[in-house]
Amino acid sequence: VTTEASWYWFRSNCNMSVNMSVFYRLFSRRTLPALALLSAFCPQIAHAEEFDPNNCTVNGIPLYGEVQVVSSGADVTVEVVDSFPDLNVQEVESFPDACGKWEFVDSAADFTIEYVDSFPDVEIEYVDSFPGTP
Repeated sequence: VTTEASWYWFRSNCNMSVNMSVFYRLFSRRTLPALALLSAFCPQIAHAEEFDPNNCTVNGIPLYGEVQVVSSGADVTVEVVDSFPDLNVQEVESFPDACGKWEFVDSAADFTIEYVDSFPDVEIEYVDSFPGTP
């Protein structure tokens, strides 16, 4: 991949303007620190998981059903927020069959979650009614 092609990819995928000479210096040396710097300014590089609000999925994992909370190695990382969530979650006792309806279990879950404070796959807000995408 040429430096010029990399530049156009970076600008189109990261939606930011960077001085062209700085970019050429970073990519012409092909160093690991340059990639680390780019990943800091472009979350799409460092964080590949994608929340799909139309299908209510993260990397193909439906965000409804039986959920188990784990401390590491989760299918989905979530951050609980008070405003502007990606997903409104309602805890239910049975029939978790719609987007945002979660039934918490200790085993045999449909997917696992881990609570994090930063860089989540999905930001959620717990609600009493109207689960799903806001």
